[in-house]
This record gives sequence, C-alpha cells and structure tokens, in this order.
Amino acid sequence: MSVREEIAEDLVRVIRDIDRPRIGFVSRDPTVVNELANSQYPCVLVTLGREERLDETMKPSKTRSGRLEITINGYTQSVNIDQSRNALIEAIEDKLESDRTRDGNAKNSRLLSIEIIETAPPYGAFTMTYEVFYTYTRGNS
Repeated sequence: MSVREEIAEDLVRVIRDIDRPRIGFVSRDPTVVNELANSQYPCVLVTLGREERLDETMKPSKTRSGRLEITINGYTQSVNIDQSRNALIEAIEDKLESDRTRDGNAKNSRLLSIEIIETAPPYGAFTMTYEVFYTYTRGNS
C-alpha cells in the first residue's frame, strides 16, 4: 500500500474512533449525503486532493517528498445546528492533533482551514482542509 493510501486510511480510522459525538458514517467514497438515514448522522467524508511532489536532493534519488491536501467534509443533523457542527469540528480537530505523524507515515500534518457551509435546517455542514507532509520512495508513493 502506498504512503498516501496509508495516510488516508489512518485519517478514516481515527475519525471513526471518535465517540463524542458518535459519528454514524465515515467514508472515502462519493456519497449522496441527503440520501443517508437519520442514524448515519453526523457523517464525515474524506477526500484526497491536491498534491505537490518534490525531490529531496539535487542528485538522482528514489526518495521524494510530498505535500498532500485532504478535504474532510462533515455533516450534522440537529435542531442545534451550530452547536452540533462545532462539536464535530472540535472532535475531529482534537483527534487529528493527537498524532500529527499519521501513524508514522508523515513528517508532519496540520489543519489548514475550516469553512462553514450554509445549509437548510436541520442540517449543518463544513469543510476542513488538512495538510500532510510526507516522504516516500519513488515507485512506492
């Protein structure tokens, strides 16, 4: 499995482990959120995004580095939209901060931004952009 894939799987695993609030659905697959059952909220979708690749040295080498942006979309359903959305954001942020090496696969990672998405009640939504710096061996990215 590639380092990039291991990082993505680690993100999904740690988000699934959040127990407060209990997350009903976590996926990397495209999902029609408004077709989910009430029991699947809150839900989180993780998508790999933009990536930059850099050589580690001027000399030919198989070791390279990458900077990967990951989009984390969160959706809540509640009469207290803002509070439920904020609780989910905080829980994800705290969980991701607990291991910035993504189970040893990254040199560092950080939350870049959080954008609140306006939706019709009783739904809340947000997008987090998470950045991961990692090294890999060419041919095993």
